[in-house]
Amino acid sequence: MQGTELAMKDPRQLCLSLFRSESEDEVEKILGANNLLDDSFWRDLGDDENNFSVVGNQQSSPTGALVEKIVNSIDAILIAKCLIAGIDPESTSAPQSMTEAAEKFCGIRGGSLANLESKERSAITEASIWMMATGSLDKPCYTFVDFGEGQTPRKMPETFLSLVTKSRKIRMPFVQGRFQMGGTGVLPYCGNKKYQLIISRVIRK
Repeated sequence: MQGTELAMKDPRQLCLSLFRSESEDEVEKILGANNLLDDSFWRDLGDDENNFSVVGNQQSSPTGALVEKIVNSIDAILIAKCLIAGIDPESTSAPQSMTEAAEKFCGIRGGSLANLESKERSAITEASIWMMATGSLDKPCYTFVDFGEGQTPRKMPETFLSLVTKSRKIRMPFVQGRFQMGGTGVLPYCGNKKYQLIISRVIRK
């Protein structure tokens, strides 16, 4: 499910509290303390109550679901750089392949990381995408951070929280997630309650 817009007294503090949580129990306590466990505050993911038929069949393993998060971050970075360059990602002026985009926007020779020295690879990745594991060994909490395009709250139901039928990446030939598969594929592996927190802010050109 996805949260609806709420008039909170301190939404920033709520956001930070959830971000710092490392277990389902912590999340439940925070949501309960803010009276947000009532179903009336939520809507079905993709606005489809039968969405598990899509979500449950996206990834056959937790490893594949985790990798897809990194893939989505790479896509977000390339789209952001395209927008910053003043190019419409869906136009014919945009790169027509990921290789072209990586070379044009990231300065990666031939669009392949294999052409870079280890220090060059580290510099590019550390400035763009981070992955952190916290919590306990048996129940880790994974956090992915990227400096991609970002989305407004009103756009999130059409992007991060949409299902395959609402894909917009299909018109962007230089990204990998063109068919909107995998973004919600982690949910079957998110503990018993299937919690996933997404925090986003639109880039400033």
